[in-house]
Amino acid sequence: MNCKFINNTAWEGGAIYNSETNHYIANSTFMNNIVRSNGGAIYNLNPAYNLTITNSNFTNNHANGNGGAINNYNNVHNLSIINSGFYK
Repeated sequence: MNCKFINNTAWEGGAIYNSETNHYIANSTFMNNIVRSNGGAIYNLNPAYNLTITNSNFTNNHANGNGGAINNYNNVHNLSIINSGFYK
C-alpha cells in the first residue's frame, strides 16, 4: 500500500513478479518500468492466488512481450482492478 515503483527493469514483472502469494495493491504508482519479456509493471503468474489493485496508477510502463502494464498469465487468474488508471 502507498508504494512507488519507478524506473525498474527486469526480465518479467518490472515492479512485481507474483507467483506465490495473494497481493493487495492500493494507492500506488507504477511508472517507467521496463521488461524484456512480459508484464511491464506486474507479471501475475500463479492461478491459485488473487491480485487486487485499487486506487493506483500505471504510467509509461513497457514490455517487449505482452502486457505493457500488467501481464495476467493465460488470463486465468483472479485479477481485480478498481478505480485505477492506465496512461501512456
